[in-house]
Amino acid sequence: MYRRTFLQAFVSTCAAQPLLSQLSMASETSKVNWFTALKPAHQQALSRQKPLLIIFGASWCGFCHKLEKETLGEKRLAQFVMREFVPVKLDFDKDDKAAKILDVEALPATVVINTEAELLARSTGFHEPDKYAEILQSAIRRQSEILQARHTQTRPS
Repeated sequence: MYRRTFLQAFVSTCAAQPLLSQLSMASETSKVNWFTALKPAHQQALSRQKPLLIIFGASWCGFCHKLEKETLGEKRLAQFVMREFVPVKLDFDKDDKAAKILDVEALPATVVINTEAELLARSTGFHEPDKYAEILQSAIRRQSEILQARHTQTRPS
């Protein structure tokens, strides 16, 4: 996957809609507030300097519902997601272009990318909260490694 191609593709396939209409509102702080389109989520990720946590699911996918309810519904994990990521929930059937670009073939699928579309983590299937947190922590570590490498490369010798 080429980063520039991905960025151009997902930004061009997203309809321009107001930011608030893309964010699912939750009344409790223990729930994840999901973006439902990539373009506004990417804008938010740029402004917050946070990676995008993209989850592909479908209404017919039982394990997708289980992941959302049992794993992402766990209070501490939901708070962690809201603090460290810009969360995006996409429908595999409706967002087929993004699914194809990100090589999503099975559900539920989790893809974590940085603002430059570099892959930080990928996971398929249901995971218990602790295992899912490990996957997300590895994405954060990968992001730190990338930033550190960039910083090292830009230093004058």
